[in-house]
Amino acid sequence: MTISCAHTIIVVKSKSITKILSYCFDYYKPAALANTYEVSMVSMLDKDDWSVPEFVLEEIVLPPRYKKMPG
Repeated sequence: MTISCAHTIIVVKSKSITKILSYCFDYYKPAALANTYEVSMVSMLDKDDWSVPEFVLEEIVLPPRYKKMPG
């Protein structure tokens, strides 16, 4: 399954091109999804096992300055 821009699909179909896959960005092809899970990840159950760089620990994250109003 591939996902492409709706405009691209319309143009490609109007030109009677049957190989739409070549007009899709590689990011949306099945191989990209498979590559996402290629590297195994090991969960760290204990917070003591975490290795956090010092500059990350020093970072101060503030809430947004303005509250977005509904609507």
